[in-house]
Amino acid sequence: MTLGFPTNTQTSVNVRTASSSDRIAQLKKIGPVRVWSLLVTVFGDLTHETDASLTSAQLNRLFEAMQIRPEALRVALHRLRKDGWILSERMGRLSSYSMTANGRAETAAARDRVYQAFGIERRPWVLGLAPNALPEDALRIGPGVGLFRPDQMSADDDIWSFHVGEEVPPDWVLETILPAEFLDLADRLASFLEGRATFQSADGPDRKMAERTLILHHWRRLALRDGTWLTMELASDGRVAECARAVRDALKDIPIQQIDGA
Repeated sequence: MTLGFPTNTQTSVNVRTASSSDRIAQLKKIGPVRVWSLLVTVFGDLTHETDASLTSAQLNRLFEAMQIRPEALRVALHRLRKDGWILSERMGRLSSYSMTANGRAETAAARDRVYQAFGIERRPWVLGLAPNALPEDALRIGPGVGLFRPDQMSADDDIWSFHVGEEVPPDWVLETILPAEFLDLADRLASFLEGRATFQSADGPDRKMAERTLILHHWRRLALRDGTWLTMELASDGRVAECARAVRDALKDIPIQQIDGA
């Protein structure tokens, strides 16, 4: 399967036969990769235990495998230290980095959403039309038109309602829940993951973790949006749910690797 993404990508690559370097380069083009945010993904994935840390050597090896310049990594580390998200400590010629209490708290709050079971149960929904304002908890899809769960409606609401079937809503409805930018991101990530092969045995831990990190980083952008999970609930066979399942399988296929910290 040869990919040709409509945005961000100048060239296409057959990810079934491409080298890990080519796959990593292609992954970086799927969506925005801000280095400080990528660092947050790394710490959340590798150091969620309270006392875990990463050395400068480990970070340099990982970010080199992700084809990110050392200067960009240094700037990102400085930003996260300044923001009170990580701490640094000298260890001879190396530095050791760990999350602060604030960093651990933010990571713990996001972790369940990023790593939770990807199966979403479809619950009943109704389409409601209101002559005046919709209730605050309605999912508005147009003037006076919204989606509700039955228990969100009361007898006092002057709403004409219809049960929603199992069919996938059209894109214009989904885009009221999740902006087109994120629907496209889910499309691109799912397409890449459909085409990627199981890792070659020659791939070292640095490159395996580089690919895992970039997949997880793009998924984290999706997972932390409420609209992503609501979209999967309304369209359990849709493109966002397909992306979530592909990410789940990829993370199983690429377990966390130990990166040399010497």
